Amino acid sequence: MKITSDPARVIELRDVVKTYAGRVPVHALQPVNLLVGKGESVAIVGPSGSGKSTLLNILGLLDTPTRGAYFLEGVDVTAADEVTRGAVRGQKFGFVFQSFHLLPHRTVAENVELAMMYARIPAVERRERTQNALETLGLIHRREADPRELSGGERQRTAIARAICLNPEVLFCDEPTGNLDSHNTGIVMDILADLHENGQTIVLVTHNLELAKLMRRTVSVRDGMVSERVNS
Repeated sequence: MKITSDPARVIELRDVVKTYAGRVPVHALQPVNLLVGKGESVAIVGPSGSGKSTLLNILGLLDTPTRGAYFLEGVDVTAADEVTRGAVRGQKFGFVFQSFHLLPHRTVAENVELAMMYARIPAVERRERTQNALETLGLIHRREADPRELSGGERQRTAIARAICLNPEVLFCDEPTGNLDSHNTGIVMDILADLHENGQTIVLVTHNLELAKLMRRTVSVRDGMVSERVNS
């Protein structure tokens, strides 16, 4: 694998193209050049079908580009196989989705610990990290609750706790407030803002332009083409 000269660039896409094969090929992403620096907050916006989910999937190593190069902390991982990509995702990335993906019949604390179990983090450390995350997100009093007993906002905070317990280099959030009312949307966005203030790199996909303005940069995707602006 090739090393570049600037590992401070956590993610770098170089001329990335994504085309879905078929009788009529779908050009989901035109050549994209994009940098995500350590500690940045980046919003990805665009209408339905614009390519923003495709871009997120490539950034999160959930999908591979048809052409172009992907560098992670200066290392070219474009040609990495799925086993390697999965290991990198587990070590470097956290994911928060619109659907909370919490397991019923397991407590809040058990749901938070689950990803750490797969990462083979020792039990004592898992419990400590879970305790700290639930305290940070105001959920310590719900640690023994069944996720089905939680409000939508509490479920999303549980999902965020699960993601940050792995100390991810980048936290990817795909429409994390899409199922929430305005009150809980505000709570979740305040949490993301606090995480960013403490150095967390955040990439947020949202259709809400007001939420996008809370991020430092906005990447707009339309018809597979990307443009950027720095938010004031």
